[in-house]
Formats: sequence, C-alpha cells, structure tokens
Amino acid sequence: MQLSPFELIGQFAALQARALPFALVTVVQTGGQKSRRLGAKMFVLKDGTCLGSVGYGSCKDQDIQKNALRAIAEQTPLMLELGEEDPDSLEGGLSCSGHFTVLIEPVEQVFESWNDALNLLNQRKSCVLITDLKTLERRVSLDLSRCPETVMLSGNLLLERWIPEIQVLVVGQTQVAGLLLKLARSMGYEAQFYDPAQHSLTELDPHTALVVTSHNYAEEIEVLSEALQSEAGYLAVLSSQRRASTLRTYLQDLGFQNTDRIHGPAGFDLGSNHPRTIALGILAELTQTLHGSRASETFEIALL
Repeated sequence: MQLSPFELIGQFAALQARALPFALVTVVQTGGQKSRRLGAKMFVLKDGTCLGSVGYGSCKDQDIQKNALRAIAEQTPLMLELGEEDPDSLEGGLSCSGHFTVLIEPVEQVFESWNDALNLLNQRKSCVLITDLKTLERRVSLDLSRCPETVMLSGNLLLERWIPEIQVLVVGQTQVAGLLLKLARSMGYEAQFYDPAQHSLTELDPHTALVVTSHNYAEEIEVLSEALQSEAGYLAVLSSQRRASTLRTYLQDLGFQNTDRIHGPAGFDLGSNHPRTIALGILAELTQTLHGSRASETFEIALL
C-alpha cells in the first residue's frame, strides 16, 4: 500500500498502542513491473493480521505473511525474493505472476530517521530518506538531487523522497470552492480559504495549490499577480477558456512572462457542469500536477 509519511508514522503509533509485535514489509525490488510499486509497504502483526498489501491480495501476500511471522519470532530481518508462479498450476492460467523482493523487518518503534524526516515535513521541507539495504542503516538528506524520482534504487540504497502534505488554498466564496475544500480535506490535504491580507507568498510553496473561483476580475488579477511571484506548484482560475486567455494576456501586459503556469479553465473536463463534478476535476488536476504524474500512467489503488 502507498501511504503518506504522516499516515505511515501514524500507523506505527497505532500499532505500538496495541502492544502487539509486528513487522514492516517494504518492496525493495520490482523486476521492472509497473504493477508493483517500489517502496510500497505493509504490516504483519504477530497474530497474523496483515494491514495493507504489496502483493495486491495474491498468494504472494501469504508467503510474505508466513515469513514475516518467522522474522517476528526470531527478531531477525530478512530479504524475501518472490519469483514467478507456474501459470499452468492455477485455474484458467491466471497466476500470481511477477518477480519482486521485499525487506521484512521486526520493529518496535518508529525509526529515528523517520522522526527527523517528519520534523522537516512539518517545516514544509522535502527530504530524501535513505535506507542501506545491506546494513539497514537509515538516514535523511536534504539533497533532493539524490532522488529525482519519488522512489528509486541506487546500488544498495533505497531512496524515498518524502514531501510535505499538499496544501490547497481557495479564493472565492463559491459553491465550487466549498465543495473543493471538502473534497481536498477528505483526501487528507490541508485546505482553507485564501486571503491575500492574511497569507504571505512564502506560504505558496511547490506543494501548494491556489485556486481562484471568485469570478471577480479585479480579485483574479490581484491574487494571480502575487501568486505568479511565488513557488506555488499549481495555480488555477475557474473560468471559461476565453476568460482565462484574457487574464493571461492582461498579466503579460503587466510584465509577467510565466502565465502559462495558470491552469484555466481549472480542472479536468469530466463531462458535467455540476459544481461537484467541477470540484472533482480541479482536485484531480491539482493532485496530478503536484505529484508530477502523467495522464498516461495507470492509477494504482492503495489497499488500506
């Protein structure tokens, strides 16, 4: 399963409160499969309970569970390599195919490096979590160039880029604005109305989305003029294509050359003009943009 750093550490705390030994399982090699996500994690408790899945409910999870229970009993970490299944041995030729490797670690408390990383995230600073797969030593680096992707392998090192929670700021007391905030909060994002008089440009960091829904030309120009001077990762205006084009042209006349940063009309076209659908389209677009994903990639469901 794919969890944010905050969710991951929260899960640790919840498991510690149950006072039941458990193991952390991490995918450390995928054999190039897109259906297996490098860095994906699950937990196995001493009573056999599995929280999450890295085998997507396949028979591989059963193998992982059995070995995790052994690791807990022996208090010894282990690497488990899971190979191809014989497709002829399963009904209809549907096998639990795929080759990948997991690291299984009996753990008692949150790793110190994770707490260090979490402190950086609370300061809205990204970092790279480095795990040495030979020594199992962990450390944190602020050098993001070490991990240009979300997660990657570099020799014996598993590199995971941890980023702050997405922040969604909305301008305008509109129905779409209210629905967007509600949807964003349901995703675990920090979401609130944006008031230029009460917020500073420093709050508009690369993990922040600013969406203008006010339909007030003067306010749109004022807010976007400021936002274009910030590092905001997603800027959007709720408007028609024509209005968005006019706004960009006016801002260019004011001297702004980076108006292509503005998404307008805001959001993906989901085929309906209902406020809920519009809000959902905006949330989808800002999520994709801030996560740096591509429309052609397959979306994976986190098994919680």
